[in-house]
Amino acid sequence: MRDDRNRWDAQSDHLQSIEIGGVTLHEVVLERQMLVSGALVREAFTPAVAWPDIAQGDGYTLSLRRDRVMVVNGVPLPEGWDGKAAQAVSNVTDGFRVFEIAGEHAMAVLQRGAELEIKYPSASVARGIFHLSCILYRHEQKDRFRIHVARGHGEGLYQNLIAAMEAAAEHVF
Repeated sequence: MRDDRNRWDAQSDHLQSIEIGGVTLHEVVLERQMLVSGALVREAFTPAVAWPDIAQGDGYTLSLRRDRVMVVNGVPLPEGWDGKAAQAVSNVTDGFRVFEIAGEHAMAVLQRGAELEIKYPSASVARGIFHLSCILYRHEQKDRFRIHVARGHGEGLYQNLIAAMEAAAEHVF
């Protein structure tokens, strides 16, 4: 079997902020991320943050699709299938890395990796950015965004965001 481990950069923590052109980027460590799936989850976990809503506080629910939400730092839920509530709960805390990008030109940076517009609402915060499936939403401020990405794609997203910050600083600001 061939050894492909040297084809990818090792993952690093990026907890310290990096600032380029007035835009900051750093990794956020959340206490808990729980996926909840079932026919009535959006009704059971209201209000759920949709695009371009602004999530407030440390604990909130994100709307991913009509039958799935992500509960961030909420009350711990028992994992597995709950027949009474007709929903499944999975702890995905270790499955996603979360990055926060903030600043007056943060949206311009994100638009280098995706077609995004605040003026077009959506019931879901699931997005594709830099060809990666992500969860993207605003957090506490209109110019602060959080991006959840599968752990294995975290380093790639981080490097793409740095490159976009550098390019945007040269051309937009």
